Amino acid sequence: FHEGPLSATGSLDARETPLRWQLPPNISAVRLGDLLESLGDEPAPVQGLLEGNGELESQGNSLAELKRALNGHLETRLAEGQLTGTNISRQLCTTAARLEGKETSREWQEGTRLQRAEASFRIRDGVAESDDLTVTIPGIALDGQGQLDVASERFDLKADAHFTVTVDAACEVNPRLKQVPFPV
Repeated sequence: FHEGPLSATGSLDARETPLRWQLPPNISAVRLGDLLESLGDEPAPVQGLLEGNGELESQGNSLAELKRALNGHLETRLAEGQLTGTNISRQLCTTAARLEGKETSREWQEGTRLQRAEASFRIRDGVAESDDLTVTIPGIALDGQGQLDVASERFDLKADAHFTVTVDAACEVNPRLKQVPFPV
């Protein structure tokens, strides 16, 4: 499944209407960018190897019904991740430099390399909520929470970025700024 294994055993109960579905998916090393592009999201805003497992259940006779009645939980991680089209380090380092009356002078690559990205989701009536979204990039940590409406594919995410002390930090910042959360 997009170059990674997908395993799931499940059940379909057709004795009642609507149909009842149960599925405990387990995926590892699935190419997220390829998956998103196959679903029509081109170019994919996120690349990497998706890993996850959980317990899902739903009921319905159509995809729309199944999405709206989806319940369960998922644990997800992204390895070798990258955001395409935006460089969060450049944006935050430029902001920090301007706050100090300075400018950045380095060359920035396109995209943002993710060192760590993970979240767990509780899903109720087609809405996936997370309060433990964690993403780290060189010198910056993002923590957030939010929700995704699976049926409408709309999401609301609030995250704060903090500068951290790492060997491969994207930029040096005033120690006072390390205490300030930057809303993303």
